[in-house]
Amino acid sequence: MQSDNKRITFLDITKCFAIFCVILGHVIQQTFPGDPYHDSWLFQFIYSFHMPLFMVVSGYFMEKAFAMSPLYFLKRRSIQLLLPTLTFSILFILFHNIIYIRFTDKDSINFFAYLSGGWMWFLKYLFICAVIAYASKKIFRNDILAASLPTILLIILTRTTIFRLLPFLWLGYFLHKYNDRLFRRPLVPLIGSLIFFIFFLIFWKGDYDAAYTYATDVVENSPYSLIETGEYVASWQLEETKESIFDLALSSTTYSGDRELWGAVVSPAEYGSVIATKEFVDLLNEDPNDVRLGLLIPDKSGSKQTVNKYPCVTFV
Repeated sequence: MQSDNKRITFLDITKCFAIFCVILGHVIQQTFPGDPYHDSWLFQFIYSFHMPLFMVVSGYFMEKAFAMSPLYFLKRRSIQLLLPTLTFSILFILFHNIIYIRFTDKDSINFFAYLSGGWMWFLKYLFICAVIAYASKKIFRNDILAASLPTILLIILTRTTIFRLLPFLWLGYFLHKYNDRLFRRPLVPLIGSLIFFIFFLIFWKGDYDAAYTYATDVVENSPYSLIETGEYVASWQLEETKESIFDLALSSTTYSGDRELWGAVVSPAEYGSVIATKEFVDLLNEDPNDVRLGLLIPDKSGSKQTVNKYPCVTFV
């Protein structure tokens, strides 16, 4: 009889590979903060799959979780996922607010803002996805209904990033459940994966001429009009402009939406993860009068490559 505690070699290797990808991806970000690392094929490759891969591995063990009682399931998942998050958060806040700010120009961090923010986000996402999957399984019983119906509804109705990872949790569950069938005929999942890839590839048309036609139609035949050149740079500080078709009104003043929204991603004072490509900056510099040059501000390396379109202005 096989022990339940026996290591599964290929899962250990998969987790090791995923962990390495996470580390390498962050090394690329921190080592070359002034470069357009998002243009790197290696960075794009890593970020196309590494966190979903963790979710698949986690889903591989959901079959045992589904057999637990609700209270025992919540207890186990809380100890495994929420306790480490809470413990690390407390230690980090104490270190940051007592020691770190004494030697830097950083402000103290609110504990509750930190705990509810994007730090250690995967553990929190995994906990929520696991609870949803467990509840779905108990309600619907049928695996296909439990996996598909709540997932589709949550993604459509909320459009929240967290629920995009839920299908990968279920994928791991199905890989475990049908493990023998899949590996008995490995060509079947390979062909299925190729069909899946081609199916989504057809949605990428690259029809730039059509995009230009539709954009021109909006400019010329709608209530909206383009901002004059002299007002362009200052317009990004306004709540509404005559170009505004859809605006987001955000009430949070902490980290531009608690480090989860676009302003914090772009701002050099926060993540600073988005900068203009060298080709785009060179193109702007070909015309010293190009109004878009006024939007460029220094990035973390001091080079004027950050496009300051979203300065996180708070309107009361």
